[in-house]
Amino acid sequence: MPCSRAGGTRNFTTRFCEMNGYLSGTSDVPAWQATGLKRFAQSRREPGRVPGIAEAGLLYPCGGSWIMSSLRLPIETGHLVLRPFERSDLDAVRRYHTLPSVQRYVERPTRYEEDVAAALAIMRSQVELHRPGETLTLAMVRKGDAVLVGHVSLKWSDATAGQGELRFAIDPAHSGKGYLTQALTALVDLAFDHFRIHRLMVRCDGRSHHSIKLMQKLGMRLEAHYREHALFQGEWDEELHFAMLDREWRPTAKVQELPMRARVA
Repeated sequence: MPCSRAGGTRNFTTRFCEMNGYLSGTSDVPAWQATGLKRFAQSRREPGRVPGIAEAGLLYPCGGSWIMSSLRLPIETGHLVLRPFERSDLDAVRRYHTLPSVQRYVERPTRYEEDVAAALAIMRSQVELHRPGETLTLAMVRKGDAVLVGHVSLKWSDATAGQGELRFAIDPAHSGKGYLTQALTALVDLAFDHFRIHRLMVRCDGRSHHSIKLMQKLGMRLEAHYREHALFQGEWDEELHFAMLDREWRPTAKVQELPMRARVA
């Protein structure tokens, strides 16, 4: 694995060096990752022996240093390419980002042309997670015709407890085709398997039956229902909170049955 950032595809890395049994680095990592890294430095074991770190492919040797596994973009699903936003995405973002149904769950209101440009600039900057509060946002681009249909985001909300939040928005003209299911599945994989987040939560409109069904399809659990908790454009807002733990994600894929042992007489 090269030490420098690769050209072409985006390749973000965080480097760590072993020093007196501890680790020093150029940027932060989640606390639950740092614990495993520090344990490795103290024990001087092979990376494959660090629980929860090497198993996810997060550590690689690099010229006497240790480097965090890079986040390689774009990410491909069956029908989508998930990539960082670009300046040329302005018109596509305008089509869905200004809709009232989307405005409830975006970080920046986009009522006017300059608002859309500012929102796009923010999303273009959200390309990595190093500190709590940072967000990774990826455009959902359909394979074949390269049409931008929406976006998905992963926010690192808390380091100590390993908490994250998913957000998403889709152009209504492209909803109901399974795009969000594919994109969110890929993002949940990324959250649990790459960033080692412990718990993910999602907020959605209590009147959005499609979002509710999507959360249930992903296997998320309804943990809270906030009734008339806020006013949005003169109407009471109903908000649902869904969540999932890392060990609850695809349990059937992670649990392997042991072969039957021969009976001993």
